[in-house]
Amino acid sequence: DEFQLPSIAPGAILKDLIEAKIIPTTFLTTIYRQKEGSNIVKLANMVKEGKLDINVFNKDIDLTYIEANNNNFEYILKKEIQKLIDEGFDLYSDIEILAPMYKGNSGIDNINRIVSNSFNLDYSYQVNYKDKTFKENDKVIQLTNSKELKIMNGDIGILGNKMHTIIDEKEKDCYKTSFLDSNVKLLERDFENLNLAYSISIHKSQGSEYPIVIMPIFKSYYVMLKRKLLYTAVTRAKEKLILIGDIEAFYMGLKEIEAKRQTSLALRFNKVDMNKDKKILIDDPVIPFEYLGEYDMDGITPYSFMDE
Repeated sequence: DEFQLPSIAPGAILKDLIEAKIIPTTFLTTIYRQKEGSNIVKLANMVKEGKLDINVFNKDIDLTYIEANNNNFEYILKKEIQKLIDEGFDLYSDIEILAPMYKGNSGIDNINRIVSNSFNLDYSYQVNYKDKTFKENDKVIQLTNSKELKIMNGDIGILGNKMHTIIDEKEKDCYKTSFLDSNVKLLERDFENLNLAYSISIHKSQGSEYPIVIMPIFKSYYVMLKRKLLYTAVTRAKEKLILIGDIEAFYMGLKEIEAKRQTSLALRFNKVDMNKDKKILIDDPVIPFEYLGEYDMDGITPYSFMDE
C-alpha cells in the first residue's frame, strides 16, 4: 500500500527497490479491512486524492466526527469511550486511540493518563517510574526489542499480579505481564521501555488493525499532519472510526504531502547489470557493496550494503 507511511529511519529502501524494478511488485488498489460500502473506505480514498467531503461523516455509525477543543476534549473523549464500553466493546482489545504526537493536552501521554485514571480504577498497586505511572491492569506497550524478555517493539500487554523474585541474592518486586500469548516477569527497571497503550502513535499502529479507532485531530499537531499520516490512521479502523477535534486540522493534513526523501539506492541498483549466466556484476567500485559469496538464484547474488 504505497499511501502508508514510510519508515521512521532515514532512507526509502522499499520504495527504491520497487522503483529499481528488480523485485516483483503488486500495488494495493482495494481496501479489504472494512466491509463493502464502508464510509471509512470512502474517507480513505478521499485522503488519497487530497480532498474531503464533510458529508461523509455521521451518515452511519461507522464514521463519526465530533467537534472539540482543548477545553472539552477530555470530557468528550471519556464520554465516547464509556459509550463504546456500554455497547459491549472492550477497552483493551477493541478500542485504540491513535494520535501523532506525545506532548500537549491532546498528546498521547496525556490521553493515556486520562484513560487510565478514568477507566482503570480496580488496581492493587502502582509503579511510579521517572515521569510515568503504571497501575495493575493498565494496557502497556513495549518500546524496544528485548531478547532477554522475548518481547518486541510494539508488543502490547496488560500489567498483572505483583510478585517477588530473587535477583542478585536480593528480593525484588516483579510484575507479571501478559504480552500476546506469553507471560513476562518485569522488574522495575524494565519500565524504562514501557509506555501506556490506551493511546499509541500512528506510526506504531502501522501494520495493525482495531475494531474501533478514536482519532483526535487538532491544529496543535500541525508539524506532523501529512496526507500519508491521515491515511494510515484512517485505515487502521475495521468497524468504527471516531474523529474528535477540529476538522480544519484534517484539511491541513490533506494539503501537506510528505517531502520526497533524497536517496540513491535505486540509482545504485541501476548500475548493476545482469549477464547471460544470471550473475550480478558490479562495474562501479565506489558502490558500497560487500561481497558475501556467489550463488545463482534467479539472478540474485549475495551482496549486502555496507555502512556508508
